[in-house]
Amino acid sequence: MDLPIRLLAFDTCYQQQSFHRGHDAVWIDLSDVSQSCRLCERPSLETIRTRLAGCAPAPVTFFGSNHYHYVTALLLQAIREPFVLVLFDHHADFYPPPSPDLISCGSWLRLALDELPMLRQALVLGAGRDPRTSRMARRWGDRLVMVDEQQLLHDQAVKTFLNRHIAGRPVYISIDKDVLAPGDAATAWDQGRVRLDQLTGLIRHVRSMARVIGCDVCGEADVDPLTPPDAAGQALACNERANAAILAMIDVGAG
Repeated sequence: MDLPIRLLAFDTCYQQQSFHRGHDAVWIDLSDVSQSCRLCERPSLETIRTRLAGCAPAPVTFFGSNHYHYVTALLLQAIREPFVLVLFDHHADFYPPPSPDLISCGSWLRLALDELPMLRQALVLGAGRDPRTSRMARRWGDRLVMVDEQQLLHDQAVKTFLNRHIAGRPVYISIDKDVLAPGDAATAWDQGRVRLDQLTGLIRHVRSMARVIGCDVCGEADVDPLTPPDAAGQALACNERANAAILAMIDVGAG
């Protein structure tokens, strides 16, 4: 049975792709939500929360651009059992927000770690090396563990690391495709060096070691009418392949 999925339509990126065909897909129109790109105001966040709550839950949610990665915080708030977050991301996403009234694609993990007691540990895999993020990470002690982009390339070492932290535990997976090398995804942000087959292999490993309770995926290219058609088509095809491969790997583990 094909996995139910949710597609958040902040823009038209998923309407131009076909990876979701054949799945029980719920579309949630968010194209009219103002003040939501990169930085999201609290009223807009509540609108998104309300629309998510009005639709049937699904094991996998696709957000579109990584500008909207903060939606992960809303999904994590709904989890009612202790869990571990496994985050594949080229950026740390726990920076302070510019204002207490805003949540951003770069601050949502900070909010989750500070406010969600069920989030027992966050494993951030693939962020670039940055002394500033290393210093900030100390705020949460061993609740936040980072594997940087260089370490993530050592497949067996990463699997051993995962074994120590997730074996037999409920796990939520969040994937920002900017962790992937440019040849395997086309995103709105600078990207890492992980290849798609390595990412799907690590998803398979997480699935084999833990009980996956949910997953989300973001990292589409910006929908920009000024982008040359050839470049836009190449980005679309690249992301279509990545989304299909990620969804297939999660689907295999369903049930």
